[in-house]
Amino acid sequence: MKLRHFMPHQEDKVSILDVLITDSRGRRYNVEMQVAHKADMDKRARQYLFKMMEDGFLRRKQEYGELHAAYVIFILPFDPKGKGLKRYTFVYTAKEDPSVELNDDSALIYLNTKGTKGEIRPELDDLYRMIEGKPTSNGKLVSRIKKSMNNYRRTEEWRQHVMNTE
Repeated sequence: MKLRHFMPHQEDKVSILDVLITDSRGRRYNVEMQVAHKADMDKRARQYLFKMMEDGFLRRKQEYGELHAAYVIFILPFDPKGKGLKRYTFVYTAKEDPSVELNDDSALIYLNTKGTKGEIRPELDDLYRMIEGKPTSNGKLVSRIKKSMNNYRRTEEWRQHVMNTE
């Protein structure tokens, strides 16, 4: 898996991607933590999806089938749609028949830490609990996140951030 920083074009609206990941199969993931509920979440998600995909455009002589999957994932401490789902996954579907999907291998995903409906993997539930300040099982994912957070807190960058915040 490869992490990269995204550099916006000079004339573009600056949308800084929190974490951009490319896995071993070329799939691209943008993971965002959005704390405040904004009325324009869906359009914000589309902007991030476009920004992420822009760098993954095809080169000459490449076939369309070579485009890699792209996912924008928002981790939210609020319910963006008010339906109580733990996870909302949006893909393009035909308005006339929602069972017909546009198979472009992209999705917008909202992970709702306040959700009570739907099934999610135990690791994701553990992450939700961590975000909410609740006890966790300290599974593999949460343990890795906590370790990374503790390592970061020992850096000069973190000390400067704390000093500037105070």
